[in-house]
Amino acid sequence: MKIIGIVYGILIIIILVACQSEVTTYNNDPHPNMSHQENSLFATPDNPVESPSGDFLMVIEAGYNDNVYDNHFVIYKSDKEEQPKFISSKKYRTRDRLYFLWDEADNIWVYSGDSGTTLWIKDNDTWSEQNPAPDYKPVVLQEALE
Repeated sequence: MKIIGIVYGILIIIILVACQSEVTTYNNDPHPNMSHQENSLFATPDNPVESPSGDFLMVIEAGYNDNVYDNHFVIYKSDKEEQPKFISSKKYRTRDRLYFLWDEADNIWVYSGDSGTTLWIKDNDTWSEQNPAPDYKPVVLQEALE
């Protein structure tokens, strides 16, 4: 009986250890977005980028959802970083090639190796998601993809 009790105790410990969920943060990301090392115009969690007009700042926030590391962008007025003007609802996997870039009209271009190119068109102080013309990308983005 004593051996059975020990075996049950060991099984319970094994089950409890196996069921514990590990706390995961973006700092553990095996494929962090480092595209700013290719070109400083690309925004990353380590490289916020000001818009060409100087009115806005794109900050990339790293996250971890459903066992996937991701990035999304948050836009602030350049002079008021504490209150976001816009937060993208779309998240982009970091394990794929990933670029966040302003264009000359303060629109936002996102290239993801998973989902392709997305254009976020600026309308006053908000942005709406669009599919860009398939044959056009900003020169900086075209060069990065070559």
